[in-house]
Amino acid sequence: MKKFVLELSTIVVLFVLIVLGYFRLSTNILRNKLGPSTSDQIEMQFSQLSEQKDTLTTLYLGSSRFYRAIAPEIVGPNGFNFAHDNDSYNQEYYKLVYAHNLLPHLKTVIVAYDYVSFTFLSETRNYVYFKYLSKEYQKDYDNIIYDKYIWPLINIPQTLPVTLNALFREEKQYELTNKGQLIFFTGSAADNDEIERPYNIQDVQDQYFYKIIDYCHENDLELVFVNMPIRDGEYRNYPIEYISNMDQKIKCISNIKYIDYSRTPELLSTVLFSDICHFNKEGSTVFSYRLKKDLESILE
Repeated sequence: MKKFVLELSTIVVLFVLIVLGYFRLSTNILRNKLGPSTSDQIEMQFSQLSEQKDTLTTLYLGSSRFYRAIAPEIVGPNGFNFAHDNDSYNQEYYKLVYAHNLLPHLKTVIVAYDYVSFTFLSETRNYVYFKYLSKEYQKDYDNIIYDKYIWPLINIPQTLPVTLNALFREEKQYELTNKGQLIFFTGSAADNDEIERPYNIQDVQDQYFYKIIDYCHENDLELVFVNMPIRDGEYRNYPIEYISNMDQKIKCISNIKYIDYSRTPELLSTVLFSDICHFNKEGSTVFSYRLKKDLESILE
């Protein structure tokens, strides 16, 4: 029996060491060959936000569309891109509260009005977010232990091919700027890109959408919603009634500003995108200058 316990303990220890070694190795490979890992990106954003807290007046919140599109150094020198992949309105609300408590001069909050963000509750970044966002945020999730400890382990089979492929790359795929934006250097969109999106609004995200609005109003923060460009291969997969309802939803809200780029032709050119919905570096530059111009016209 003692021998069995000893052998089992040895196996467990070896497994743990292998897993920890993989995480350390894969993180270093991805960081050096591709760019900062997901956890690195989030850690860096929170760190950058803290370092620049005395100069920031504008905050951008949204999912991957915002994360890769908005270059704050173009739109305005005192802005910070606090968006991230898979963020929905619950993450955005708690990030807003976090940032507002940190930034003494915050005046303007610009939030993505993203049809997709109403449709899901993402836990894929919780292993990092739980370190920063309030305990109230954790109440949105049933499996905290799973999200914090188990999910990163289960995700290994998905990251392994990326890690191995990175060994043979010579150029970085992306980088995080000191203003929180993720810039992609690779990838190219095609005219026939297509994607299906869910369009069932989750009550929890609808509630957080309005909580963002209420929080900004209660704290005298200027709030602007921005609907990002939606290419044909995505737009036509939404029912007409859904789009109409979403348009009416945002237009019925008082005391906010709204900019709708969803069908703006000059921002839908294929050459501006790295895939079906994300701007490449050129697209980010073009969009940021357009956003700068339009914000200047609606904000005092």
